[in-house]
Order: sequence, then structure tokens, then C-alpha cells
Amino acid sequence: MESVNVSNRPFNVRQQSHAKLTGEPTYYRLHLSSLHREAGDNVSDATFDVGNVFPMSQRQDLLDGTWEVFLEEWVCYFASSISTNTGQHGLYPRYSMKLCLPDLIHSPQDFTTNGVGKAMRDDTVAHVPLDYQFRQPLKIIPPAYKDIIYTQASNTTAANGQVTLTTTANMRVGMPIQFKGNTFGSLSTTAVYFIATIPDGTHLTLSTNVHFTNPVTVTDDAGALAVTAGIAGHANELQTSVIIHDELTHVDTHRRYTIDCDSVGRKVDPHQLMKGKIRVLLRDREHRIIFCTTNPPATQGSLTNATNERWQATLLFVHKPKKYS
Repeated sequence: MESVNVSNRPFNVRQQSHAKLTGEPTYYRLHLSSLHREAGDNVSDATFDVGNVFPMSQRQDLLDGTWEVFLEEWVCYFASSISTNTGQHGLYPRYSMKLCLPDLIHSPQDFTTNGVGKAMRDDTVAHVPLDYQFRQPLKIIPPAYKDIIYTQASNTTAANGQVTLTTTANMRVGMPIQFKGNTFGSLSTTAVYFIATIPDGTHLTLSTNVHFTNPVTVTDDAGALAVTAGIAGHANELQTSVIIHDELTHVDTHRRYTIDCDSVGRKVDPHQLMKGKIRVLLRDREHRIIFCTTNPPATQGSLTNATNERWQATLLFVHKPKKYS
């Protein structure tokens, strides 16, 4: 039998195969708009097709290390987020929302409390603000009429919309007129009307504005009302307005955040990224889902889902190789 000679070559590190497991972070910036969501979705629960963004099928090294997501920019306007919301259906003056990625963020290190004080897994990317500013609406003060005409009203007639007065002497079309006493004929004792027509010396018809585009409908009724009318030409002479500073209104919100390589974001499941779908969910400050329905659950907030409910978000996805993870 022929003998076999065996020898062991000494270990030499320079002759070994090496795989580089470290490197610099890689980022992918993704701008999302609620107006570009997939069909069938709504503003508060929107899905986007991003299958062509992340090249993980060609770059297996991207599955090593960790993936994190940051909110880089936030632009929004929500008409339903107004200061006059008082709590019905969970509506309240909403000053912020939570931007969440429920399918991507499953980190065992991020938690939040819910409404009963129990900690739960948090899928929030950022707690995003909503901006408000004080409104300055003009409130019209009714005119202080001069040269007052006083008379009495006795009945109203539905057939021709007329009010019967003791006299229409010195009254003119367009003149403001008010009624006081026990209401009859659907006439208000707090409103200011305008004389639309004066058919004769004891009858007139009314409008709710000086342009006579809103005629007043009356019923067949009788009674006794005191009538006060102002002289034509003074209807707008003493009318004034004041500015009120006690109301807030939601305005366009724009925030941009600075992110560097040492920032710590929210961990993302890279295998979910490979599926090519991103679902964005809006939650309220209590971490409850915000719905887009006209009759949301009694404990939830809602959006109208109209075109004036909109948001844009720039998400920065960062891949951190081994030395950064």
C-alpha cells in the first residue's frame, strides 16, 4: 500500500477570505402626500406603493445591521382640528397628532401608555404639531338709527307675505325695521329686517337683507307689535364693526427637523420594507386611531376626509451597518 504524506499549512491571516461587515450609514428619503394615497384609503389611514424604492433584493447587505426611520419634514392642514371642538365623538381642540407606521415599527424598545395607563408597543415615528393663530373676524354692530318712525303692526298675511301696519307714512323701500312685543306671524323681535316693498299706506313686505334677495315668509296671524323704522339713507351710515381676538383657527403647519448620523430613530423591520408597502396611520394624543367617518366611535376623534384635510411627510430611512448598530 502506498503511503500518503499529509502536512498542515500554518495559519496566515493574509490568506483568509474577508467580508467587510462595517461601513457608513445609507439613507433613503421618501416624501409622502396624503393626496397620493392608494385608492380606497383615507387621510388618516393611507397606504403607499414603494416597491421600487428599497433595493434589498439586489443588496442583501442591507439586511444586516439595523434600519431606523426619522420624520424630516411635516406639512399639514386639518380643517376639522378647530378650537371650537368640544368633545363630541372625541373631537376636542387638537393641537398635535401622532404619525405612525404600524406595519414597519415593531421595536421591543419603544413603548407608550394608553388610556388606562398600561404600556404598549409604540409604532409612532413622531408626535407632529398643528399650528393655530388667533382669528380677527369682524363683528357687525347693528346701526344706531336716527330719525326714528314709530307705529304699530296688527297682523300678517301668508298669501302675499304682507305685514299690516297702522300707517306706512314716511317709510321707504330699503329702510331697516324692527318689531317688539309678543311675536306673531313668524316675525322675530330680535332681528333687523329691511322693507322690500310698500304696496299701499298700511302694508309692506320684508327682506332679511338690504338687497331684497331673502324675502321674509310670514303666516296668517294677528296681534300687536311695536314697530321701529329708521329714515332711508341712514341704514348703513352708523353701522360699525369691531375686531374680536378670542378665537383660534388652524393654519398650515410646516416643520423641518435636522437629523445626523448619530441620531437615534425608530427601528424598522427591513423584511416589511421589502414588501414594498408603507401604511401611515394617524393617532391622537391618547394613541387612539383617528377615523375619517361622519359618525366615528364615541371615544375617537375624526377627520372629514375632504380635500381640505391633508398632510405631507418626508420620512428618512437610515440603514446603519454593524459598527453603527
